[in-house]
Amino acid sequence: MNIRLYESAFTLVELLVTASLLALLLLAVLPSTGGWMASARIHETGTALQQAIADAKARALNNPNGIVGPGNPVAVICQKAGWLEVRAVKSEMALGQNPCDALHSDRLWRTALRSAVKLEHGADDASMHALSYLFFDNQGQLVTNFCPERSRCASQSRIQIASVKANSDATPLIVNAL
Repeated sequence: MNIRLYESAFTLVELLVTASLLALLLLAVLPSTGGWMASARIHETGTALQQAIADAKARALNNPNGIVGPGNPVAVICQKAGWLEVRAVKSEMALGQNPCDALHSDRLWRTALRSAVKLEHGADDASMHALSYLFFDNQGQLVTNFCPERSRCASQSRIQIASVKANSDATPLIVNAL
């Protein structure tokens, strides 16, 4: 009497077919996750910018250093070297001074920015410029007369956060600075 015991196991062919099907599924899903990740980065930066605007306006309205006069900056938001900072201006600034250095302002708040997003300002999509500064006076209004680089200073309340990648399908986020 001949008894055969059959063991249940996968053959090498079955394992290779399964692995190739999983690889094809992964290749199909990866492009859609890239857009989702870019959108998540944009919204994370938008939340950080809204926090910075709220903090800078609160500091400007509080005006603990007693800076007076319309158009004199009390608080500034600086974007530099991958960081977004809210700074309190120490005293009335002279034209051309850098508001983002320790000599002229105190850092109140700071957060890292994702490298895959960019901050821009302008009246519409055709007139966008890179954003480096947002100045607020003692009434919480945007001011630009002390901006060291005019084109990098927000004069409009419209700020756009977009993906750095040109082929990204993530929709830019518009933040209102007022």
